[in-house]
Amino acid sequence: MQLNGQPVGRFRSAKSLALLAYLALERGNLHSRPHLMTLFWPDLPEHNARQNLSQTITRLRDTLGPAGNLIMATRQDVWLDKDAEIEIDVQTFRHLLSKTEQHRHEQKTSCVQCQEDLAQAVALVRGELLAGLNLDESIEFEEWLLLEQERLHQLLLESLTVLAEGALNDGRYETAIQYARRQITLESWREIAHRQLIQAFALSGQRNTALAQYEQCRAILLQELGVEPTRMTQQLALAVREGNLSPAPPPPPAGTLANNLPHPLTPFIGRETELSTLLTTLTAQDGPRLLTITGQGGIGKTRLAQEIGRALLAHPPQAWALEGVWFVPLIGITAAENVPAAIANTLDLSLPQKEGVGATIIEQLRPRRLLLILDNFETLLDSRPWLLELLQNAPGVRLIVTSRESLHLLAEKRVALPGLATPPDTTPHTQALDYDASRLFLDRARRLFADFRLTALNWPHVAHICRLTEGLPLGIELAVTLLEERSPAEVAAQIMADAASLETDYLDIAPHQRSIHLVFEQSWARLSPIEQRILSHLTVFESNRFSQAAALHVVGASRQHLNTLVRKSLVQAQTNDWYSLHPLYKNFAARKLPADQTEPQTAIGLQEASDLQYTSDLQHAHANYFAQLLIEAVPPVFDKQKHLQLRSLLPLLPDLRACWRQRIATADATVIEALAGPLYRLLRETAQLREGRALFEEAWDQLQIVWDKDGRTQSQQITLTQLAAHLGFFRLFCGDVYEARPCLEYALAEFDRLGITEGRGAALAALTDTLGQLGEDEARLALWQQELVIAEAGADVLHLNRTLGNVGEALYHMGQLEQARDIFQRTIETATADVPDYDIAITINNLGLTEIVLGDFARARALLEQSLQIRLQYANTYRIASARQALGLLAVAEGDFASARYEFGEALRLYAESGRVDGLGPVHLGLARVALGEGDWDTAAQQIRQALTVAEQVRSVAQGLEGLWRWGEFLWAVGQCAEARRLLGYTFHHKKASGYLKRQIGAFLAAHQIVLTPDEETEGLDWTWWVRNNRYGVSFSAETA
Repeated sequence: MQLNGQPVGRFRSAKSLALLAYLALERGNLHSRPHLMTLFWPDLPEHNARQNLSQTITRLRDTLGPAGNLIMATRQDVWLDKDAEIEIDVQTFRHLLSKTEQHRHEQKTSCVQCQEDLAQAVALVRGELLAGLNLDESIEFEEWLLLEQERLHQLLLESLTVLAEGALNDGRYETAIQYARRQITLESWREIAHRQLIQAFALSGQRNTALAQYEQCRAILLQELGVEPTRMTQQLALAVREGNLSPAPPPPPAGTLANNLPHPLTPFIGRETELSTLLTTLTAQDGPRLLTITGQGGIGKTRLAQEIGRALLAHPPQAWALEGVWFVPLIGITAAENVPAAIANTLDLSLPQKEGVGATIIEQLRPRRLLLILDNFETLLDSRPWLLELLQNAPGVRLIVTSRESLHLLAEKRVALPGLATPPDTTPHTQALDYDASRLFLDRARRLFADFRLTALNWPHVAHICRLTEGLPLGIELAVTLLEERSPAEVAAQIMADAASLETDYLDIAPHQRSIHLVFEQSWARLSPIEQRILSHLTVFESNRFSQAAALHVVGASRQHLNTLVRKSLVQAQTNDWYSLHPLYKNFAARKLPADQTEPQTAIGLQEASDLQYTSDLQHAHANYFAQLLIEAVPPVFDKQKHLQLRSLLPLLPDLRACWRQRIATADATVIEALAGPLYRLLRETAQLREGRALFEEAWDQLQIVWDKDGRTQSQQITLTQLAAHLGFFRLFCGDVYEARPCLEYALAEFDRLGITEGRGAALAALTDTLGQLGEDEARLALWQQELVIAEAGADVLHLNRTLGNVGEALYHMGQLEQARDIFQRTIETATADVPDYDIAITINNLGLTEIVLGDFARARALLEQSLQIRLQYANTYRIASARQALGLLAVAEGDFASARYEFGEALRLYAESGRVDGLGPVHLGLARVALGEGDWDTAAQQIRQALTVAEQVRSVAQGLEGLWRWGEFLWAVGQCAEARRLLGYTFHHKKASGYLKRQIGAFLAAHQIVLTPDEETEGLDWTWWVRNNRYGVSFSAETA
């Protein structure tokens, strides 16, 4: 600080300096003494605070000496003389930026005057505003200072961006490098600055430096944010690498436009597609003169409208004249007749003393060429006739209206904003910037908390927050503010527990948007009683999405009712008569149900909304609807067309789950049995194995208690038997072999005792699969041979076909491959139209596997490709995984290790996705064979260890022995021959080793002329002994191979 070019004396206290700075930055405003007392001495009694303020003013005047009279004060107010010659760098900085804002034209980056003003402005900034000034006891002052610092920080960054862009366009690459580097100094993760730096280096002939800068950008983003660069940056680096980068074309000449758009405090993230599309639409010759941007509160309507205005200022339309863009905030205006006055006040138009304000404003706007942004219009819909009159009589005026409710006018171009794109739960954290919702979260988090970093640990919770809010920008920003006291995991848990916790007191968030619950209440208040009832009843749909038919049958909501709620942005319209509710709004709407409505409720029926009455059975109607939907969609007899459409039911799983639980709660055997079969088939055929296990486990546990064993009816016993069979299947395929077996044995015994055939074949197949995992192959073959006798004596073609296929599979595992091949061939040839093609695909796949071992690779490929093509039609991912796994085995046999690695990788992904744990181990062994073939001993060892871990986890004897055999093969390959011989001998002579396994080991022993000798130490030990004693972890090195 200087006075007449000389340094000012030392300030006696930090409060004195803070007071002077505050008055200077707020120069021109009167500040009441009570306000200043609260700002600087919030914890003192009023008398003491007043005395401190007076003393500080006196000391401040003394410090300033002759300039002390600049501090003006009365008994009520304090201010800095606005007429005195005072130069304040911050005000100069803002003034220079304001000049460029008012000097709007085609390209600010090409305007010489704007570039000079911006360069002068950024040169003034030598550090953070009032750096080092701390008044910890004055929280309100600290908040004011933090907000000012952030505003100036954003203004500086955006100015540097424009300067760097201008320098790039002019070919002043060294200057561009300086401005881009300064941005990176302020925010190392600022990706646009890295792109500018890469461009400047590349265009100035420093290609290698440009590529090194990209790698530095990538490293910084990974270190600071835990993410990879966006696709735009990656494409820029690719263009540099391939030599395809060229300078930007010269910008068009500049012009001048007026505006009052508020300067944004935070970057515009997301909506780039909407912005581009709307600009194209608006600037067309026949573009709409009335654009309505609709969406729920907090979706980003205002920000998008302002960005459209800013873009039009920077790139004025060629098809129509524009003299300026004006933002008219309508929040707080409650009467529709006051809309013309609000526009007049914004444009500084003259208002008549008496009536006729609307007509006068229209007359004044008639010759103008303006874009008016009318913000928060939803409470002022009664002014629509005046808006139409304005558009009819002022042809140069165009309107952008933001509203939670559309205007319902033919003249409007309506755009409903969805949430920002959210990352799926399988997305790695390095791809966070590919999704706008997580991009917004990361940007706001880093601005508030400089040490926040995205990691593999916190990313699932960040992504979950984005999905919980369904990409609602306000919800994401409010969630970020909670990080001040909580981790991302705690924030996600809090939102799930109570969505109303999404609130803040941050000053730069508009008061009417500081709480998601408040935003909802504002929209709720605009609904009629009938609309409120319908909206609250729609919360019965657990999946947050529902068809028009479901809404009609369950809630009694007609298409007209739904469209009204869509128009008011409380329900989102999707394609093909489907609708959805935002999960946060659903949470609040559910609270509007009367207390007795939270219990099971009934259907409202098909009556008109005017007859809509609260009832006590809404959930029962919901269950009835979805039970009927499921029964019709998944018939007991194979219907290929319906089977191909099973995927479409997956988004409704939450509703089907609720329906199932409601049915279980009734304990009505008839309705439970009617639903159990379709639900089982749906979850099996769409590979929802974990879901299936959870639902049938729950039902099994509850009904065994409710239906007392001694008093159980036959209907109840039949239902329990079906449940046991279904549960056994899901336990087996989720990798719980030992838990599956008693269920399946119980079910088969009851099927035979009760004389039931429906479901028996599936239970038998699951039980024999269990026996195969436990190494009881002879028992498996015996059961299917007995079943074949029964099937051949009967008239059920489908039963016979499936039994034949299973006999062939049992023979394959026994090592009787020639016989298995004949059975498989017979199964395929005798299949009739009644046999589902996905059943035939299983046999085709097994025949292909057999041909691999027998050496006919060409036939094997034809069969396996055919099997895969059939399976790809359906939604069962673990069957597709099985086909990929078989193709991987064929590729290994052919020595095509690259193809094998791909196929096994796909199989591994699909098995994991479906939850079929028992499928993972054999795929790891396939990858181990690839590594062995390539001499990659480390990878081979790792894959075998993973396979043995899976085998132990699922307690599969068959997989454990196969893993030991591959470990023996590995040990032999790396030169640990004695240990290999011992392990191979144990596996070969194991009493539960399958014939197929012995055939493989025998061929290996013969090929390498290995003679096995008995090993009394390990004979009779359980296979897991080798795992527990780490016997497969023998040390090795590549040199011993």
